[in-house]
Amino acid sequence: MDYDLGRLGDTEFEHLVQALAIAELGISVTTFGAGRDGGREATFKGRVADPNDPASAQWDGYGIVQAKSMRFDSPPSEAATAIAGLVKKELDEFIADGGAAPRRRPRPQYYIVATNVRLSPVAESGGLDRVEDALANHSVGLFGYAIWHYEHICRLLAKHPGIARTFAGFVTPGDVLSQLVEMLSGTNPDLGPTLRSHAASQIAARESLKIETGEITDTGRVRLSDVAVDLPAMDDSFRETMVLRTILARGDESLRPSHSADRASSFVIIGGPGQGKSTLGQIVAQCYRVALLADAPMPITPRIDTAIANTRARLRDLGLPTPRNRRWPVVVEIAALADAIAENPNLTVVEFAARQLRNQSADISAGQLAGWLAAWPWALVFDGLDEVPAASNRAAVISALEALIVEAKMNDWDLLVVGTTRPLGYENEFDELRPERLELRQLSTSEGLSYGRQIIATKFAHDPEKVAQLSGRLEASSRQPHVSKLMVSPLQISILEFLVEELVELPQTRYGLFDGYYRAIYARESAKAAYLGAALRAHSEQVDWVHERVAIGLQVRSERTGEAVSSIPDDVVGALFAEKLLAQGYETESSALAAKLEKATRQRLVLLVPHGERRVTFEVRSLQEYMAARWLTSGPIDTVFERLDALASSAYWRNTWLLAAGRVYATRMHDRDALLERLRRLDTETALGSFLGYGAQIAIDLLEDDFASAVPAHRRSLIDLALTQMSRWPGPELKRLSGLLRSIVNGSDGVSSGMALDRIEEAYGSTRRSRLGAVAILRDWQKDGGVSGHFARKKLVDGDWRPHNNAQRASKRAKVAVGNVLDPYAAPITNSRELRDEWKSLRVTLNAMHVVDDVTPAEAITVSRSDFDVRAVPTGTITPRQEELAIRVANAAPIKHAPSAIAVRRLLAYIDQSKVRGDSDLDL
Repeated sequence: MDYDLGRLGDTEFEHLVQALAIAELGISVTTFGAGRDGGREATFKGRVADPNDPASAQWDGYGIVQAKSMRFDSPPSEAATAIAGLVKKELDEFIADGGAAPRRRPRPQYYIVATNVRLSPVAESGGLDRVEDALANHSVGLFGYAIWHYEHICRLLAKHPGIARTFAGFVTPGDVLSQLVEMLSGTNPDLGPTLRSHAASQIAARESLKIETGEITDTGRVRLSDVAVDLPAMDDSFRETMVLRTILARGDESLRPSHSADRASSFVIIGGPGQGKSTLGQIVAQCYRVALLADAPMPITPRIDTAIANTRARLRDLGLPTPRNRRWPVVVEIAALADAIAENPNLTVVEFAARQLRNQSADISAGQLAGWLAAWPWALVFDGLDEVPAASNRAAVISALEALIVEAKMNDWDLLVVGTTRPLGYENEFDELRPERLELRQLSTSEGLSYGRQIIATKFAHDPEKVAQLSGRLEASSRQPHVSKLMVSPLQISILEFLVEELVELPQTRYGLFDGYYRAIYARESAKAAYLGAALRAHSEQVDWVHERVAIGLQVRSERTGEAVSSIPDDVVGALFAEKLLAQGYETESSALAAKLEKATRQRLVLLVPHGERRVTFEVRSLQEYMAARWLTSGPIDTVFERLDALASSAYWRNTWLLAAGRVYATRMHDRDALLERLRRLDTETALGSFLGYGAQIAIDLLEDDFASAVPAHRRSLIDLALTQMSRWPGPELKRLSGLLRSIVNGSDGVSSGMALDRIEEAYGSTRRSRLGAVAILRDWQKDGGVSGHFARKKLVDGDWRPHNNAQRASKRAKVAVGNVLDPYAAPITNSRELRDEWKSLRVTLNAMHVVDDVTPAEAITVSRSDFDVRAVPTGTITPRQEELAIRVANAAPIKHAPSAIAVRRLLAYIDQSKVRGDSDLDL
């Protein structure tokens, strides 16, 4: 078989050559990892079989194996000349020059050069002779040499099929899926056609976007391949990178632990509602499907052929190459996995993936899939950890994922893993994967405008005049400050684009954005001539109520069960309509009208869409949260505030809470001051609220949403509350606070700017924990221009906040048990035997966490922004009294013991997040 060596990158080609050298020469070969290896991929010493005559001759001495990989974009003769020149340059390193010692030692006696170049054997003029001449006539004086060129390496791969299988994702030529039987000996002979059919069907099936505005506007449907974009994110080092480019580049490497133990093989994409994290996961999978089908016989079907061609074209437009390592992509919705594990706690991820493939018409067993996973490179996309609430079986799901990773490492699988989650509620559950974090940043106005234009150009491709008109309206709208601040995520831009088509004036707030979307869709559906249009016009109150009731019920159910995509039978929708109509006096016609409206949900009823057989759901989770927010804010204001108080601490409910606050602020103007006061009371009414600062965290969220921007007094009240977060032991939210305050102090509101600077200056002068918050913010501003940068540099002149000069870096120092560190500060507080016994038990629990100690403010900030794994702590043993004791002791600790206090805060937040907050009576 001819193998496709051109797909191998430099590192992968080196790994291939190393494996062949060990197979051919034996255990005397020493391989070298990536990095400055002195020009050697492998060395050998002693007796080995002569590679040119292994049956009857031997080499005896020191030798080098050198890999020389070249891209195939030059003629073979030029490539051969280049290889000969590189060989001469490498050997020159071993020769003394002008009396100076050789740059490299020891001098080799034997030399093997391996290249992916085709070398012609034509006597004297061929490429093979040119490379042989460079080896044979060099003054280094080789005793022997061998040339492993393209044809020779192909013969070696045929001789060593295990090595060929290890690199099958790269080197299998042509239609890769048709050659599986040959490449993967012992597998089911039907596996290739099965997987080809599955890849082809999925590339077409996954073209749909979550919001199908095309169905509403009677224009062409917008497909994933039409509007796919690469999105900017911040990596672990706080450097900006592009998500798809980063992930696909890593996927083009061999990620077997034996090849890249020091390289991360996993990524976690962290983004807020509608930021595009799930879509990025789908695009990754589509890229690999295109790579697998690139050389498949065409045509397949018109729909599939179009999807492949469009995806290829979109990748070219984005400047992304088709992946060289043709990984098999599988997308696993984590919440669906959670559902399955709830039914069968012993279910493995591989068994679930096999079940999912069978549901997608791929007849494959878990055993076959495991064999395929061991032999072929994969890309596993785990989508939506945030959709499995901490209060459900999230721990069991994480255990299943960790078991898969352990198996992959033990069996040396080539596995690329991509996980997605919202930031709120994420407690580093993917840490066993040791992933690189990619935190999506908000889009700039120009980036958002570009995405909106792409949607318009796609939807109205056959109407250039309409494209120009709508693009002009969108661009003009983007110059309005309140609109530009909404153009920060793909979902919100998609909605804005739709509203540009439908409305004269665009909304000014995020709540207004979703509300406008619902109203515009409702108006369009109501205008239809059939019975549904008439029913919508006559019964908007009932339709609104059913949307709200279904939304709150699904939110509650998801929190309690962790269901994948929460849905309800369509007859439940009918029952809700009947209930509402009866309650409002429609005794005679309620059943018939409810039946008609129920029937409508099988196609679409405003935001409710079909999901599976005779079930209904919301097309996008954010729309469900918007409708749940409407339910929360219905009724007397005291009832509304009670509901919001109950949900304020929950990360799962946070987006719903923010939308609810937006509705209260927009529709109940006389209750605005009371809303802000309730928010402030979240941080004063309980010891836990004061310690964690949920009110201040929500204030940061609201300010990032540009909440209350039209009322400076209310906005300043939120700024004042957000600033109180500096007085607490620092957490990840301080990074967001520093960015928010940067825009405030550099902005045009002098009152807000002065208030922020005064509070930061006051905190910086403190000797308590508020100093840490100030240091964190000032360090983030240090390289700024404008007011923020000048202020930060002026304040940070003194150096007592910096890391220790002579001490070992905090991250390298030995870690100590948290309970033991805090023990001295418990003594003054535990002034009774009962309290001492409580502390003794609590200290044992806290000692399950280990942190660095004796830190400076800068080191404490670094610790506060690092990952804490609190899952090993037996949280069920902490009583309410111990919780209050932990808060008091942590607050008594000085800055040098900040990591221990920070660990306590993170632990108590984790415990609080694990509690179910929704009212179970609202489940449907």
